[in-house]
Amino acid sequence: MASFADNVFDVFSQLCENHCFVPAKAASGKDFASFVRKVSPECYVYVFVHDGRRGDGELAVSVWVAPPHAPDDGLDKLNVGYKVQIASAYDVGDDFFECCKERIVNLLPALGALSQVVQEEVSHQRFRSQRWAAYKSERQAFDSLKAMATDRADAACAMAVSCAREVAQDGNSFGSLEKACVAAAKSLLDHNALPAEATAFYDGDADFIASCVAGHLYVDALVGSL
Repeated sequence: MASFADNVFDVFSQLCENHCFVPAKAASGKDFASFVRKVSPECYVYVFVHDGRRGDGELAVSVWVAPPHAPDDGLDKLNVGYKVQIASAYDVGDDFFECCKERIVNLLPALGALSQVVQEEVSHQRFRSQRWAAYKSERQAFDSLKAMATDRADAACAMAVSCAREVAQDGNSFGSLEKACVAAAKSLLDHNALPAEATAFYDGDADFIASCVAGHLYVDALVGSL
């Protein structure tokens, strides 16, 4: 029997075939499925499908326009970007998903303008939350890892980048990617490759760096920007 995520990927396949969305298979599960589309280097679009019916809730479809981030609910705490509720219902069928697809496609022409708003927010963030501070360090670690992989041809960082591609392509779990990211994080620390802000935030903890950077590598691989 097909899983919930597989069914969602199937019914929303036209978003991938016609509108450049990519299914985030490794980030999806029994009650959740997501898709990603890159609008610009600073802004991505995410489609989230949550099935809350196990807990007497509803199945809900939403769209996020937000900075690069793992395709999961962590976006809720970032306080940057915009969430658009597409539809929700308990009893769903083909008509429900067809209407959701139509609403998502109708929204696409507005993404350019929303992308500009998100980029402005990132440049002038007013919500100085702990999550935002952590996010900045995550992106710094991600940028440092990619630079080490390409500019300095560091083997451990290159392996993490390669592993992210493999997970994005075959939909395997994050386990192998997280392991590769630990080795890459140790290399970043050994070479003092992190900016001062990220160095202070992670305090030499390679496992912490790895757990934070894996999602960023994954979503970057999904949209083909590696």
